[in-house]
Amino acid sequence: MIFCEARHDKGPTMITREQIEQHARSGRKIQAIKDYRELTRSGLAESKSAVEDFIAYGRWGAQTPFAAVAAPPAAAARPAPAAAPSTPPSLTRRALAEVEALARANKKIDAIKALRGHLALGLKDAKDAVEHFIDRGTWPDLDGASAPSRSDPAPTPPPRPAPRETPPITDKADPARAPAEALEALRQRIGAAPVDAIYPVEKDLTRGLLALSGQGAFFLADRFGRWQLDREYLRTEGIRAQVRRGFTAIELRLEKSFIYDLITGLDEAAARRVARFIDPEYTDTSV
Repeated sequence: MIFCEARHDKGPTMITREQIEQHARSGRKIQAIKDYRELTRSGLAESKSAVEDFIAYGRWGAQTPFAAVAAPPAAAARPAPAAAPSTPPSLTRRALAEVEALARANKKIDAIKALRGHLALGLKDAKDAVEHFIDRGTWPDLDGASAPSRSDPAPTPPPRPAPRETPPITDKADPARAPAEALEALRQRIGAAPVDAIYPVEKDLTRGLLALSGQGAFFLADRFGRWQLDREYLRTEGIRAQVRRGFTAIELRLEKSFIYDLITGLDEAAARRVARFIDPEYTDTSV
């Protein structure tokens, strides 16, 4: 049995793989994802994908820490779930139109979810396919899944602005080195307040910049050639910060009312500086 001790306000609670599976089978997907993250210390996207695959197929994927763990005795009495088809059917025209409409409306995450709902693709493959369509207006080969197709030719997509590279901004960097449109989006929120530091980061599946100002931290996202203020973390909101080491990178966890975001792309020192900036009660602990 795999378990860990999760600490909450009401005291320590033991989280086990069986509890996560029970949440997933009972329709409590959000709780299952939250417990999976606590137990495996995985990122949000990875945890969500693992739990959704378990709900869909009744077993853990090969990439999860639970793949090599035998099922509990009680599970042996249940009939085995039907295996997923090895070669998924191609998208119908209606399903294809749904995915393409979401992609053209700058709803990339929703388009990825819709594509995964129609084809048995992993998160990375679905993300790459949607980004390929956004950039080129066509669909790539989908490695085992039939590529979207239809009899009539796809309309020529409108020209898109050339992608802009995020400059290598470091701690206490001159904000003038950031893209002008990103600074303009930030100024619309904070006015003439000084910007203390800007970091290139990634929040969930979105890359952008994390700017620190007197009021708090502000996440700016470059969505299809247009910079937007995506999220703000004000120092007066009682946000709790935690720095920890994930499977592949240092993670900065920002939590408010039991809902949290994961920021990656920072080294350990920078992550601690941001944590102290946002959370006055943050204290350095080993990750």
